Amino acid sequence: MTAQTVASPLATGTEPGGRHWTPVAQVSEVAAARNYLTVDLGRTPAIVMRDDEGELRGFVNMCRHRGMALLEGCGTVETTIRCPYHAWQFDVSGRLRVIPQRPSQFAEVDQSRWSLLPISVAVWRGLVLAHPDAGQPDPGPELSALAGEAPESPVVTAGRLVELAGPVPGYTGSPLVRPGPAHGEVAVVATGATGMAHVLVSVPDGPDAPARAAALLDAVVDSLPARTTAA
Repeated sequence: MTAQTVASPLATGTEPGGRHWTPVAQVSEVAAARNYLTVDLGRTPAIVMRDDEGELRGFVNMCRHRGMALLEGCGTVETTIRCPYHAWQFDVSGRLRVIPQRPSQFAEVDQSRWSLLPISVAVWRGLVLAHPDAGQPDPGPELSALAGEAPESPVVTAGRLVELAGPVPGYTGSPLVRPGPAHGEVAVVATGATGMAHVLVSVPDGPDAPARAAALLDAVVDSLPARTTAA
C-alpha cells in the first residue's frame, strides 16, 4: 500500500465537523427498499435509506416536532418512521404522514411543509457518500478523475469500521482518499468524534477483484492507529 495520502478535493472544511462529502457505507448495505443506516456527518445526525421506488435518500435524523432522533443503527423500516417522543410518523420518502395529536393541537398544521429535512446522497464506485447539506452536486466525476477511472467502470468494494487508538496521520477532519498500489484502486477513510474510522475500498472488477479489495482493505487498516476492527 502506497504511503501517499491525498485530501479529497471535495472537502470544503478542514475542521472536524466540516461540511463535506463523507463515505458512509457500501451500496450493498442499503440495497433493498426500506433498508436504512444512521451516521453522524460532523454535527449533523443523518439517515441514509432506500425508498419504495428504489431511490437512495438522505435526511437529517431528527423529528420536525421536538428534534428527537428517529432511528438508530441500521435495519429495515417496516411501516413508517415513528418518533419515539410524540409518535409523529414519516414515510420512507420523508413526508409527514401522521400527527396523533392533530385534532386537539395541530389542526391548522400543513403536513406537506413538515417533511424530514433532506441531505445529499450519492453513489460512487459502489460506495455511498453523504453530505449534510441538500442540493449538493454529484461528487462522482471529481472522484473518478482522482481515481483515474471512468465513473461507470465496474468495481468491487469492501469496508470495515475501525476503533482508533490515536489520530490518523494526515487527517484534518475531511475524508482522505488514498490511491492503491494498482491503477484504479482507491481507499477512502472518514473519522468522527466517536473515535471510529469508516474505511471503504474500491478496486476495478476482475477475476481476483474480491481478493485485491480484501488485501487493500487490510493494508489501509494496518496503516491506521487502530485498536479493534469490525467487518
